[in-house]
Amino acid sequence: MMQAKPEEVSLVDALVDPWLGVIGRDFAGYRNHCRRVFIFACALAGAEGEMREKMAIAAAFHDLGIWTDSTFDYS
Repeated sequence: MMQAKPEEVSLVDALVDPWLGVIGRDFAGYRNHCRRVFIFACALAGAEGEMREKMAIAAAFHDLGIWTDSTFDYS
């Protein structure tokens, strides 16, 4: 199992960081949540290379609608 590299976690951060103003006081929690989602998803899938980059993107945006659309409705 490959460990997450700092630059991969930094990609998650770089994608989440611009949303600080929208997420507000929940920002640190959401960023940490995205990091955990990325690390666990990569480990469970055995992801390597480009797939890890795609997982970083998915992790960064997977719950963003909670703040951008003020809803937990995923439909």
